[in-house]
Amino acid sequence: MRVIGTLFTAAAALGGVACTSDPASLPGGSDAAAESGRYALVVLTHEHGEPGVAVSGQMMAFAGTTRGDALQALAVPEQAWLTQALPEDGACRFVEGGRVDVADGEAPRVDLLSVGEMAVYPPEPLRLPLLLPPRDFPLVLFSLAGVVYDADAPEQLPYLAEGAYRVEAPGDELGPVSGQVGAPAAVWLAEVGPTDEGVRVRWEGGGQAVVLVSRDVGSASIGLICGDADGDLVLPTAALARLGGGPAQLIVARVQTAPLAVDGVDAAHLAFVARDTAELDLSELAGNP
Repeated sequence: MRVIGTLFTAAAALGGVACTSDPASLPGGSDAAAESGRYALVVLTHEHGEPGVAVSGQMMAFAGTTRGDALQALAVPEQAWLTQALPEDGACRFVEGGRVDVADGEAPRVDLLSVGEMAVYPPEPLRLPLLLPPRDFPLVLFSLAGVVYDADAPEQLPYLAEGAYRVEAPGDELGPVSGQVGAPAAVWLAEVGPTDEGVRVRWEGGGQAVVLVSRDVGSASIGLICGDADGDLVLPTAALARLGGGPAQLIVARVQTAPLAVDGVDAAHLAFVARDTAELDLSELAGNP
């Protein structure tokens, strides 16, 4: 069992998500500067206990906000953290999304762009792809409109550990899409419970995994993400206390990433996440109200 007591110190934007070990910035947070760009993220997810693989895809052009805030508006901040902010083994990072300084005279805007019908192919010898037409996304608090790609658990592709999953789309408002990613081995929680030092998390399935504890604070989401390789760690009370009290979600995940080719964007990521989740009440920890 490993007790993670040394926090990885970073004061940098990482994939549009602010990461810091400064307790004064949580939950208040230091604002991220607004920017503009084009970004694509496709995530395949196998949730322990589900029959297959879920798919989530967003191709966005954003201005007057940040990549992290755009993902926050789409309610997928944990996808950004798990695919782009992974700490080293034995280290932790605080992560935050949903705060931004709006540039003078520039209202935040996110346009969700179409690449035509997306096909996700399962590993051989399985052959039938999951076909995802673009789905209209409803307007939210700031100007966010366009299409997304998604499929929920009952419809999903079969899950095959270490199998290769291929993503393709012909292009539309953006150019063609192509990429392939391997599925990591499944991981599941065996124990989540308090200790004198914090919260003990133990998982099974073998291999390296990361643990993320996150909660919503107003319009923002904050979290603590820790890397470990031995399947057993303790999240220190002092670190969790910086997230404040209240309900939180705990995720243990194994992540595999791969290049995603999308014509017309500044950056793109393809990831496969095998994970399990549990609920926590941080108010029950010492030092939280």
